[in-house]
Amino acid sequence: MKKIGEVKNYLSDIGVAIVELTGTLKEDDKVHFKSSKEAEKPIKPFNQEPPLSMQINKDKITKAGPGKVIGLKVSKPVKNNCSVYKV
Repeated sequence: MKKIGEVKNYLSDIGVAIVELTGTLKEDDKVHFKSSKEAEKPIKPFNQEPPLSMQINKDKITKAGPGKVIGLKVSKPVKNNCSVYKV
C-alpha cells in the first residue's frame, strides 16, 4: 500500500471525506483508510472499493493528483487526519 493522502474533514450528513491528496487517485482505484497512531478515538481500518465517487467543487471527477483537495464518498465514517492509502 502507498499513502496518497489524508482526511481533512468528514461530512457525516452526506458520508463524504474531504481528502488532501499527496498522490494520484483514479475512480477505479481501491483505497484503504487507517487512523493515525495519535488518534484519540481511532476508526477500524477499512477498504473503499471501486468505483470511487469523487468531486472537486461539486464537479464529478475521474482522476485527481497531488495537491488537490477532493470530496470522496465513503461507506463508513472516518475521522480527521486518517491516512488514505492506494491498495
